[in-house]
Amino acid sequence: MNLEIKQTLKLSQSLVMTPQLQLSLRLLAMNRQELAQTLQTELLENPTLEEDTYLENIEWTENIEVFSQKNVLRSDANDFPDIDQTLRKEESLKEHLLWQIQMSDMNIIEREIADCLLGELDDQGYLDIHSTDKPLQSIVETDQPAQMTYLIIQRLAQQLEVPTDWVENVRKRIMHYDPVGCLAGDVRECLLAQLEVLGFSQKTIPYQIVDRHLADLERHHHRVILQRLHIQEADLSTALRLIEHLEPNPARSFSSSYLSDTQFVSPDIFVTKNGDEFSVALNDNGLPKLKLNHFYLEQIKKHKKDASFLFIQEKIRAALWLTKAIYQRQNTILRVTQTIIQFQKKWFSEDLPLRPLTLQKVAEEIGMHESTVSRVTSGKFVLTPKGLFDLKYFFSAAITTTEGESISGEAVKEIVKKMIAAENVQHPYSDAQLVLELARQNIFIARRTIAKYRESLDIPPSHQRKRW
Repeated sequence: MNLEIKQTLKLSQSLVMTPQLQLSLRLLAMNRQELAQTLQTELLENPTLEEDTYLENIEWTENIEVFSQKNVLRSDANDFPDIDQTLRKEESLKEHLLWQIQMSDMNIIEREIADCLLGELDDQGYLDIHSTDKPLQSIVETDQPAQMTYLIIQRLAQQLEVPTDWVENVRKRIMHYDPVGCLAGDVRECLLAQLEVLGFSQKTIPYQIVDRHLADLERHHHRVILQRLHIQEADLSTALRLIEHLEPNPARSFSSSYLSDTQFVSPDIFVTKNGDEFSVALNDNGLPKLKLNHFYLEQIKKHKKDASFLFIQEKIRAALWLTKAIYQRQNTILRVTQTIIQFQKKWFSEDLPLRPLTLQKVAEEIGMHESTVSRVTSGKFVLTPKGLFDLKYFFSAAITTTEGESISGEAVKEIVKKMIAAENVQHPYSDAQLVLELARQNIFIARRTIAKYRESLDIPPSHQRKRW
């Protein structure tokens, strides 16, 4: 055996999930009330932050883009909707995933598979591989979760009379929806899905650790990981910081019950009409305005590089990350809303139905991932001249007519609503009859789709609508 020591130069590219990116993703998913609470917490915990005019122009923030005042709206009570318009039912995880499926380009068979897969969700967002409720699958167990996952996939495939790889492909696709990692069979699969969405390939260090060394990681066998992956301690430390910020419980922010509580909501965004154009503004009412504390800025200039200096420096860095992340969050919400208005302008300006619009179409328009757009729309409400709406309301999958034209699901809902409003109350339309009536208008959809539309409109079935 010929052993020798030699130096080699290697050039490689890697994507690192920085603390700034982690913070930006976390803030992006928050609604206005959650953001206000987070900012208040930061004001209490970070002494270098204080409440005042938003992003004062000081040397430490010269590289941060100042958020335009035209996009910030201070509102009085008259701008807000009546209290009865602010009641909303909290969305469950299953409903959130189902909405993204409806917005996707899945075909009828894939949607049927997806619907069955959602029936296998447990309260933590995982594929329910246990017959009884148990804690998260331990990452040190054998490959039993993989075997149980395959059995579930096989059972669903037989039930639906489709190949097992069709079911598995749909499951993998849903695992990349928001929240990322749902329908995973174990923690390893869940975390790998999150790394994939963040852009980490199988050759990257974080991916290899999660894929092959989670058990070593849990036991703190760092030396084993270093030896087997042939990496430096600095590389391992960077990877561990990233892995620590991944979410092992994808359903954490959702209600465990499908019968969620009713909540009061306030608008995150205002849309106003100015002539033929529409303006978009963010609701900053109740949000503290942040700036850096001048006392600490002066102290860091005087102190030598001791423990106090390092503490203040770290807190100032965190404050700058926070202000920049807030700007990025506000800017992303504005861009998504402006894109929605661009696609749905006839709905806003005229009494016309919504056009078909998917997450993918908006994501392509603003140059972001679908899951990012999903985070923006989740739990956000917009006050328009027509009333208060969930941002998700403006998204609808396309239904193709026999004439080759596309019509949105919301438009079909409106047609169904008008048909039922005009029906003979002594002989109300059944769901099957509504299918036939729509077919006469060259709109062909399944009876169960009609039932879903009717239920979403809070319209009872025909036998309950019948009047003698």
